[in-house]
Amino acid sequence: MSIIQDCYNIYDREYARRLQRKAMKNAVEMEIAGNLAFIREAVRAGIGGAEIVAGLEDRQFIAALAAGMDLNDIRKARLSGNTFAGIDEFKKYAGWSTERLIKKVYARIATLKRLLAVDASIDFSRKLQYLFKLLLLIIAHIDNRHLIVRKSTALNNDQITFSKMENSHD
Repeated sequence: MSIIQDCYNIYDREYARRLQRKAMKNAVEMEIAGNLAFIREAVRAGIGGAEIVAGLEDRQFIAALAAGMDLNDIRKARLSGNTFAGIDEFKKYAGWSTERLIKKVYARIATLKRLLAVDASIDFSRKLQYLFKLLLLIIAHIDNRHLIVRKSTALNNDQITFSKMENSHD
């Protein structure tokens, strides 16, 4: 083979590897967003906690780990306090890397699935509420947006929402 052919082969392999990393990154992001949307819609539809836990997905995350993906490629920055708007329950995650946050959420999903396998009669409502908030936090971090707490007068039900689409500056 010629030097030009060797260079082309190297370029082709590296480009294919780059596309594969980008595809995995997008798949993990979509899985996280999909789990968040699934919990939201399942709760809205009145589906039970055990069924919600059974429906949570982790295939893309497991595939990314098996392929050796650096989850920090999803977002290089660490979690900033600006992202979670001073919400006390998220303060412990300040400064965490994207990889650590993502592994935390999938560890929670794995734990819920194990609990479900042992005893399907467990009340998962509080655990799912926490998982939902953690998924919101991760999506806000990945999208470089702020969470906003809107105070509600009814029964102290605060709502956590995203800031508008303009990006934050961490």
